[in-house]
Amino acid sequence: MRRALWSALHLVGATLFLVLIALRAASAGAPPATADLAIGAFADTCTVRGLTAEAADGRMRDFVAAEGGVGLPFRLEFYDITLQPTTLQVTPGTDRRCEVAFPGDHTAPATEALLALMARPPVFGTPIPLPITHSPAPGTAFIEGRQLNPRVAAVVHVGIRDTDAGPETFLNVERLKPEVAQ
Repeated sequence: MRRALWSALHLVGATLFLVLIALRAASAGAPPATADLAIGAFADTCTVRGLTAEAADGRMRDFVAAEGGVGLPFRLEFYDITLQPTTLQVTPGTDRRCEVAFPGDHTAPATEALLALMARPPVFGTPIPLPITHSPAPGTAFIEGRQLNPRVAAVVHVGIRDTDAGPETFLNVERLKPEVAQ
């Protein structure tokens, strides 16, 4: 009787172990979530100076590929008018914008990732009052002005907005023109 009980327990334990291994293998092969790719690509790219729109796009595509994704499964909007002209609508008072947007409400992880990014060296400036060029919009989860150095300031913004396809989360940083940053 005891022997049969131990054999049954051993069989149950081995079966559970194999099920867990199979589940882990299945999840390891699954493509990364779009939100995770967008948030990671934002952190990897949007605070890097000297990028053109093409360089930012390429850097994000490289990040996505390294994470097991394909292409850009999220929307990227990037300009730096100090380096090249743009056809995008430029936010008044800014000269650079980097934004990723992706389906669903992922404002909590996007905000957590942004706060972590701003806290790690090199520190992403210090908090300042929002400039008159920016204000919280409906759906804003986080918005903050940041003084990057004595001449340069930026605004970081996380929120959700409605689109024809449903809600989308956005995460952006806009660099203010020096005369606005003062």
